[in-house]
Parts: sequence; structure tokens; C-alpha cells
Amino acid sequence: ILRNYSRTVVVKDGETETLYTNGVTAIAVTGKLPTLAGINELGGKMGRGVHSGAYTYFRGEIQEILVYTNALSSVELDNLDTYLRAKYWAQAQPDVVITSPGDVTEFSAPSALTITAAPSDSDGTVAKVEFFDSGMLIGTVTAAPWSFTLPSAAPGVHNLTAKVTDNDGLFNYSAPVFVFGRPATGFALLDNFENRALAPISFQGDWSGTFSEDVVRLDPTTFEGGNATNKVLRLAKANQSLSMPALIKEGATGTLFFRAASTTWSRDDISFGFTDAPIYSYASVDAYEVQGRRYTGNNLANKFLAVRDGSLLYTNSQSFNSDVWYKIWMVVDNSADKWKMFIQGGAYTSPTPVDYSGKTVFDFFHGAAASDLVRFFLWTPLQSVSNGANGGFWMDDIYLAAGENLTDPTVPPPPSLAINKSGTDVIVSWPAAETGYNLEATTS
Repeated sequence: ILRNYSRTVVVKDGETETLYTNGVTAIAVTGKLPTLAGINELGGKMGRGVHSGAYTYFRGEIQEILVYTNALSSVELDNLDTYLRAKYWAQAQPDVVITSPGDVTEFSAPSALTITAAPSDSDGTVAKVEFFDSGMLIGTVTAAPWSFTLPSAAPGVHNLTAKVTDNDGLFNYSAPVFVFGRPATGFALLDNFENRALAPISFQGDWSGTFSEDVVRLDPTTFEGGNATNKVLRLAKANQSLSMPALIKEGATGTLFFRAASTTWSRDDISFGFTDAPIYSYASVDAYEVQGRRYTGNNLANKFLAVRDGSLLYTNSQSFNSDVWYKIWMVVDNSADKWKMFIQGGAYTSPTPVDYSGKTVFDFFHGAAASDLVRFFLWTPLQSVSNGANGGFWMDDIYLAAGENLTDPTVPPPPSLAINKSGTDVIVSWPAAETGYNLEATTS
């Protein structure tokens, strides 16, 4: 279903439903309730449908719904298409593509980022082009050249799109372009959830996912290191998947950092890692190139970090106890197709290599294919709702750095001293809010 006019038809025949978009079969689903219509596997909600495999959501404006008690012939469908197009889209829609920057590229940040679009309209003129960064309007241009400069683009993810509007008021969107702002040193923040609503995370910012049970919550204060005012992500249902853009170019090394905790009174398996597949929602094990895992399986006494070495899953690699916030570093070498992981927290007082029988470096899942890693994924193979309101797996403070970097981006730097001259005096000061520091003086 595109970002323009689409004719979507669902034919229901007893327990079988078939979905067509613009005359092409998209999927057929069997075993449905004979009395309820709707291709959505969650029970049927007009306006937000799902089909398995790619988990494609329909998110847009529904302009007209027509219900027939008999299957329409191909001629009747053509007549319906002609009627709807004449009613809603008598004029041709404009079109637009982003020509610069290229998709899946990176730039030094913070710095100026210029976005250039190529709009067109076959039956009129282009009235304006609007530019968006991760869904937020950043600029509007009403004349050629169709470009806009973001004066100081921040480090991190930038999902760029352009919207063109013609003289008839019709509009269209470009395909998204993903660029990543790489800081000169240190980590770029992907998300710490502080600017998110206390609601399902899917489609907040650059997050996309399968269902609505993955939510932003306040930090459970029962955890070691908990903070009641801090926002975190909670995963608490089986077979869900979340992803967001994150870039480690082919031939480069990158370090992903995040904090994680688990309150587990039942099964709790959470996978996290990178994929080179440009998919935006559901991902199972074979979608990953790099995969770490918080693992219990069916033995609830097992509370470990697991790692995937190629196609092999090493389950009991490093202990990961409940009710403790841990810090995780995943160092990914996208040149040698190798990766390793470090953990700190609980019994680990410093970044400690995650190992399995002495092995600390692991292979990518699919081997040595040359490709960029473009998305960070979360997947819940096993979870249990019996964990209760404060049960499940929790994440916060997701960062990405170039190279191998085992520093902690959540620890603020020490205060900077300020030295100023006032008459014959020299004034040495530091931020008044800082605690735990002493100012030492000498007369020499």
C-alpha cells in the first residue's frame, strides 16, 4: 500500500480471506472466524491491518469503504477503480525523490547537512517541497533549487523524507533516506526514551515494531540502580520484534552500548543485535548478523547472557541476574565479520568479556557477505505475562560509537574548572551543582 491512492480489497469466503492491493494478491489467510471480517490476525481492525512474514501495517487515511455481499468480477473491480480515482484523484499526483544525500550514508556531526530533492508534476506545477527529519518538519521550500540545509545536524539517526505539494493541492512523499551523524569522538545517542511518551514505543520517532505491548515506562525502583523519574523501555510479551536505524558501514567497526535489566519470575528470552536487512518490523533469528541474548529457556534457574556464534547459540555464557541494571557493550567488526560483547554491573565491576568456554570473539550469522549493518533489532522469542506489572526485560540509554569503545556514555565528564581575572584577583571556580570534588590550593 503506497503513499498515494490504493484500492484495497478483502474478499471473505467463510473462514478464508484474501487481500488484494490494486488488483494484486497480497496474502490469503485461512482459519478465520466465519462471522468476523478483517485480514488483521489480531482480530480485525479496519485501518490497521497486519499480514505475517513482513508484518505490514496500513497507516493512512481511509477515504471510502464499500461493502458488497458478493464477490466482484474483474470488470466490476475495474469500474470501481475508475469511479474512485475520478472521485478522489482526478488530477495526477506530483512526485519527488531525494537526490542528496544518498541512502545509507554517514556524515561528521555536528555539521551542516544539505538535503536536495527533485520534484515533478505531470499536469501542473510544484507549489512547495517540505523536508522532514525522522517525521519532524525541518524546512519548507517554495521555489527551485529544491534544497534545504540543516545548519547543525546532530550526531545519531536522521531519517530524511521530502513531501511535494502541487498547484492542485495534491501531495506525495519521497522514499526515506537514512543517514547517520558520526561524532568525531565518543558515542552518538540513539535513544534514552526521555523524549518519548509513556505509551507503546512503536512508531515513536524511528522505532517500528509488531505489536503494542512494547511500552515506555518509568524505571522500576526495585532494581539495583533504579530511578523513579527515568523513562525506560519494557518488553514483556513473547514473539515481538522492535527495530530502529543504526549504522555500521561495511569495513568499519562500531560499538553499541545500552543498559538492560530483567525482573524474571518466569521465562525471559530477549535477543538484541544488528541486521543488514532493510526490514522495519518483525525479525526472527535468521534476520540477524549479530545476536546477543538474555537467556533463561525453560530452566528458570538459568539467568545468563547468551551469544550466537554463526548459527550456534551458546546459552550459558555469562550470568545475568534479575533486578540489576547491567551495562552492555557490543563491539562489531563489519570488516572481519566478527563481534564480541562486554558486561558490567552486579558482580562485574568493570567491562568484562562475555565468553563461552574461553571463547570471546564470535562470527556473524550469515558469514562474510559484504553489506552495511543498518538496523538495531530486539526480539522476544520467549516471554511470560505472569511476570506482572514490573516484570519483563527493560532497556535504556542506547548509544553507538565508531571503533571499539568501552567507555560509559552515561557517566558525565568531571566538572571543568573556570579561571578568570578580577582586578588583582584570580577567581577559580567550578559548577556549584557538582558534589564529590574538592578544590585544592597552593601558594607556590
